Amino acid sequence: MRVLKLFLILIFIVTFSSIVYSKELKKEITVRVDGLNLFYTEKTTLDKKWFDLEKNSYLKDRGSYRLMVVNRFKKKYLKQSFLRTEGWKDVVFCDEKQTLIIRCTVRGAVTKTIGENVADFGWLLEPYNMNLFCFKKTSPRELSGYKKVDDTPNTFVLRFPSSIIGHCYCHVWYKQ
Repeated sequence: MRVLKLFLILIFIVTFSSIVYSKELKKEITVRVDGLNLFYTEKTTLDKKWFDLEKNSYLKDRGSYRLMVVNRFKKKYLKQSFLRTEGWKDVVFCDEKQTLIIRCTVRGAVTKTIGENVADFGWLLEPYNMNLFCFKKTSPRELSGYKKVDDTPNTFVLRFPSSIIGHCYCHVWYKQ
């Protein structure tokens, strides 16, 4: 009887661990500010099984896969937003590192004023329940942040063309 209970517990643990198993091993998001544009790059490292599934799905129908990536991005980041995306680059699969890379341009998040510019990152931070006070100034022109989501480490790097003047919860002021 005791062996049966242990066996059932083992089956439960194996089943439960496969349910909560994360296909994403890590995610790196970089946003580079240039003029009035934000150049977004997302590198997601997947486990071997999910990397192969994603790549095969892409190879079967590239157009549908790209559309799915764009729609997923818009649903996650641009809900009810004045922002728009364009300049989507093709999805890149790096076999050696099992990494999926997506790139696009986000427009409408940078405002020019006299002597300084303001970049709004609320769209990026809100899905992660973060603000810029979670970030560190790693150089005069860069902020970096980190958040673990569902056991997946997510790193964020925000790069500016000139020195950062200051920031609040979701805006960064930097010199023109």
